[in-house]
Amino acid sequence: MDKVILHGGGPDLKKIFTDLRGEKVFNGLSVVYVICAIEKSVSLRQKFQNEWPETAAFLKKLGAIRAEAVDSENFSHICEFDTVILADGSSEYLLPQLGKLKFRRRLLNSDIKNVIGIGAGAIALSVQGIGTKNYVEFAYDGFGIVDERIMLHYRPGKGKNYPDFIKLMDYQYLERSVCGRYSEAGWDTEHNMFGLGVFSRIDYRDEGERYFPGLCRKRVREIYLRLRFLRYALIIGNKGIKLFRKKDYKFKLTVGWGEKL
Repeated sequence: MDKVILHGGGPDLKKIFTDLRGEKVFNGLSVVYVICAIEKSVSLRQKFQNEWPETAAFLKKLGAIRAEAVDSENFSHICEFDTVILADGSSEYLLPQLGKLKFRRRLLNSDIKNVIGIGAGAIALSVQGIGTKNYVEFAYDGFGIVDERIMLHYRPGKGKNYPDFIKLMDYQYLERSVCGRYSEAGWDTEHNMFGLGVFSRIDYRDEGERYFPGLCRKRVREIYLRLRFLRYALIIGNKGIKLFRKKDYKFKLTVGWGEKL
């Protein structure tokens, strides 16, 4: 991935896409619109199908070279596209469905450049999001692609119970750019449940880092050995040698590889 966008949503899909044009997530790229969040509703799905030809043409007008829609049945095709958009709809249905479809693993092991979550889709990409369940505010756990907690459809006066959450009004969005992708194998009790294993890290520009079990897709431009003993961390690789002093005591011994963007 190069970019992750959390969008607060809104009824006018063309306005949402127009606002995102400046992020260059359509220009010369193939785009897929994932409708899992609305697929259980017959009326919403029918409305979408009626409007999709016009919507796809609009995406191409914004610069997309290909625009298609997928649901749960052909979800695996998302890996063929550059930009993936998770549609708004039912968070209650979308989140377990994406879990069954192994969304996070597919995303991290693909060549997808950009992923955009609109409404319920934004909750799926975040650590946690406030949506509604039976017309009442409800906190959903997302897949933690970015380290954010968000509240959707914010209005002044709302959100007092969630002071640490980022409030997104309709048509507001957050953009997070990826600046590095790495995998490490070896002994690390902090990121591997049983000590020995493999984990991956995605670095976000000015927004910290996220760790995931297993491998993620990346080019190999850096190879390094990481040794952590007591309060010191030593990294030896093809980009040089670095020595850090840490606050806590740990032992790690891993081999890492990846790329800095």
